[in-house]
Amino acid sequence: MALLVEEGVLTRERYQATPPREEYVATEKGQEFYSVLLALMAWGDKWYAGSAGPPAQIRHDACGHLATPVVACDACREPLTVADTTQLPGPGGRVGPGTRLLGPLIAARGEGVPEPDTAQNPVRSVPSRSRCRLPQPCTSSSSVDVRAEANLSRLRRENTDLRRTLALYQEAIRQLALENDAVRRGATVVPLSSRSRPLPPPPP
Repeated sequence: MALLVEEGVLTRERYQATPPREEYVATEKGQEFYSVLLALMAWGDKWYAGSAGPPAQIRHDACGHLATPVVACDACREPLTVADTTQLPGPGGRVGPGTRLLGPLIAARGEGVPEPDTAQNPVRSVPSRSRCRLPQPCTSSSSVDVRAEANLSRLRRENTDLRRTLALYQEAIRQLALENDAVRRGATVVPLSSRSRPLPPPPP
């Protein structure tokens, strides 16, 4: 609860002075989170409620009907699904550490993004379903895709090299254990350091 207060989702309000008592009240930020909770509730009811049905239901007070929350497009009011939406870079998006592969690919999807519907740039009257259609991911052989593929190949090579190095070190540890066991028994062994195949330097 303390974290929710720190993040501005809840606030503490005193409702009794003696003895002092406080209650948690949702802020405007917290009230807007209610739609997220409704979406999670609808998902859980669909996949985990079982034959007995959902443990709780939501009534829309404006119309009096029991409601199933739906995430919809604010332009055409059609439900949003994974099959008919595309993630595009936003004005606050940045390519930085940890996004060397994903960042350029997401940025490449920005090609051909329609201008926003504003007073200075009104969108022509078209059918509502086509208005909310977003361009599909860019599949051309652009320089961004080439760089991303090159980075992916390099990471794969580095992973293979690390696996080989790890295998060599594991084998060296096994040989050292065998040598120690032989020394304890009084046998003569060839030290690992004098063998012809040196170990690679440890990874940075």
